[in-house]
Amino acid sequence: MGSNPVLPPPQPSTPPPTPPFSDAEAHYTNLLAYFQHLVWLTGGALGVVVLVGGYLFHSNLQDNLRDASENAKREATRVATEESQKAVKTAFDEKNVNALIEQVAKEKVSAVTDKMVEGKVGPIADRIIEQRLTSRLQPIELRMLLLARVSESAARMRLGLRPGLDELLNLVNGTQDPDVARSARSTLALVTADYETVFQRNTQGSPTRKAADLLANFRFGVQPKTLHEVVEIISDDADLNYVALAFLTFNDLTGEKTKMFDFAAVKKWCANNEPKCK
Repeated sequence: MGSNPVLPPPQPSTPPPTPPFSDAEAHYTNLLAYFQHLVWLTGGALGVVVLVGGYLFHSNLQDNLRDASENAKREATRVATEESQKAVKTAFDEKNVNALIEQVAKEKVSAVTDKMVEGKVGPIADRIIEQRLTSRLQPIELRMLLLARVSESAARMRLGLRPGLDELLNLVNGTQDPDVARSARSTLALVTADYETVFQRNTQGSPTRKAADLLANFRFGVQPKTLHEVVEIISDDADLNYVALAFLTFNDLTGEKTKMFDFAAVKKWCANNEPKCK
């Protein structure tokens, strides 16, 4: 057998050199790249326009929806108001509205019970009655007090106490109540008449029948002798029994007929006859 010859290792193949582009192919490639760039710019601008338009559309849509909602509310309110007014007018135009009112009023009145009246009206009525009674009772109470003073003063006067006489004179001349003044005047006249009757009788029953002698003997050791002293007893003395005898003595000494306890008449006479009263 003969030996096989050794083959050398295979060598990598070298690609064939790329032939250079022609001018037409280069122009085409540049034009294609330009159009691709133009398409990209156009797409971006279109996207921005779409976004802005969508925002404006959405905003206008919300405004339109809001306006539509407000208009719908106003319209609904107007319709409801008109319907209500029509319903009220229709109700009051009914012929039986007066009867309905009377019926309701009767039902309300019939629902008021005596207990309700007592609970609500009772206190008000009591307050009114109390006010009226108070306004009327105050003059009555005052009159009763004054009449009681008349009786008390008359009793003191009968005991010979001059303050009782002075009080009766004040009630006659100073009170604003005509009934009290009338009562005081009549009481004073009655008690005064009793004094005059009693001391006239005592004078007529005395040995000398002279009031001056009774006056001189009324108090031990005191014997008024002049008209001046008699007038002083009439003006100042606190014992009405002594004053009553002084009045009778004054009439005997002056010849006057002065009424019992008429102090004004004695004062007037003395003013006109001043030398005799000194």
